Amino acid sequence: MKRYLRHLVLLKVSLLSLTAAALLGQIDGVLERLSLTSAWLCLLLFCATLLVGPKQVFEGQQPPANILLRRDLGIWTALTGLLHFFLGTAFSMDAVNYMSVFVVDDVAEGWFFWGSIWGFVAGLLCLILLAISNNVALRKIGTKWWKRVQRLAYPTFIITVAHGIYFQLLEQRDAWLWTMLTITGVVVAAQIVAFARRRAR
Repeated sequence: MKRYLRHLVLLKVSLLSLTAAALLGQIDGVLERLSLTSAWLCLLLFCATLLVGPKQVFEGQQPPANILLRRDLGIWTALTGLLHFFLGTAFSMDAVNYMSVFVVDDVAEGWFFWGSIWGFVAGLLCLILLAISNNVALRKIGTKWWKRVQRLAYPTFIITVAHGIYFQLLEQRDAWLWTMLTITGVVVAAQIVAFARRRAR
């Protein structure tokens, strides 16, 4: 698929998902639904991004440093992640709509604090990764250093999942928590197996 078509597909999927979230519910819960939808879009796109390399390894290929599909998925991961950052901040920092409901004891305050910290760190890392996800950055810093900076995607993924876990615990969303852990577990397992196969070769 040509890159512009891939970006159009990802744009369409994102807009349709966000539009459905906005329309399917009461008007006073729009911000929360958009925040949750953008969060799950980010996570699913992040997982897809990190599965591109292992897929090539499982098919017997040696993944190159720059895979356009992985880069394009990563761009939309960062975009939806940053959208969630702004929507989530607007929602969760509202004392009436969020903190007075969920942040009600010391344990909840701890979850909220660390979940927020990891969210801010993940947002900053997404900005860095998005800034270098282009050919200009690749040419200027060279393939070796570009690849090294791109490896920030792995700690960003871990931090993003940690952020999500804290907020699922805070909001007592057990089903969503286990769904998140299952999805991310598949990604981690694929990365480990692919790394082992590459080392064995």
